[in-house]
Formats: sequence, C-alpha cells, structure tokens
Amino acid sequence: MMKSEKDFCGYWLKNIKTFKSQEGEIFQASVYKDNKKIGFFSEDGHGGPATLEGIKQYESPEIITLKEFAKAVDRNPSDESYHVFIAKIADTILFNRKIKRLCKTRIVFTYKSDPKDNYRTINRVFTGTGTAFKKAMKKQHNKIVDIVYNEEV
Repeated sequence: MMKSEKDFCGYWLKNIKTFKSQEGEIFQASVYKDNKKIGFFSEDGHGGPATLEGIKQYESPEIITLKEFAKAVDRNPSDESYHVFIAKIADTILFNRKIKRLCKTRIVFTYKSDPKDNYRTINRVFTGTGTAFKKAMKKQHNKIVDIVYNEEV
C-alpha cells in the first residue's frame, strides 16, 4: 500500500529536491504539519547536523536543530530520531513517485512473499482489474499477488 501523511501523524514533505553528496544521496524539503508549512529541512551531506529553518512557532526565522523541533512538537528530543523520521517520509514520497511513473507504462505489483517496499514489473500497460491480474498470476505462476500498485494510482 502506498502511504500518505496520515501514516506520519500529519507530517509531510513537499518540494523535495535530492542531491548526490560525499556521503550518498541527500535531500531538502519543505516540512508540513496538517497541510501547514512549519519549516524547511536540509541536510548538508558532509556529516554535519541536519537542520530545520523557520518554524512558525518560533519568533525568529533562525536555523534550529532537530532537537529543538522535537521539543516543539512534543516528541522524543533525539536529533537522530527526527532525522530518521523525516528521512522515512522522504523515502515514502520518492517511492510513491517512482511507482506512479512506472505505472504509466508497466504493471507494478508485489507477491506476498516479497520483502517490504520491493516490487516487480511487467513491461505491459495495465488494463482490466487487479482481481483479474491476481487470478491470472496465480494460475500461470502459482504465486499469490499481494498488491497491484496500478489500482492505487
């Protein structure tokens, strides 16, 4: 199943931009809570701390750390846990984008036995219903299809 902000307590990211850095892929994004912008998240990609800028609860637009953000939203004030939390949201959004793009030209699905967030594709445009596709795959390959992403897009 594709996730949304409901799965992240109302937090979501918009305007995500990804970059390559010395430490791998990094990103920047606007952070939203219940569809209201609360700040801007940024990683520098050089081992420094990630930051959130311009949280509206704060009077000044100065840069604050994730620890301060965590205190502002009554969460566990651990820099790492907030970096991970925001990274999970970004991973989810980027995964959803990729699946939507693939669904335009392919059938995208998972078997029940596949690991979480893995998917398979068939280089064919999806027509019909997910139920019919699941029955055909069961009959032809004797495998149980769990999710047909084309139905969710």
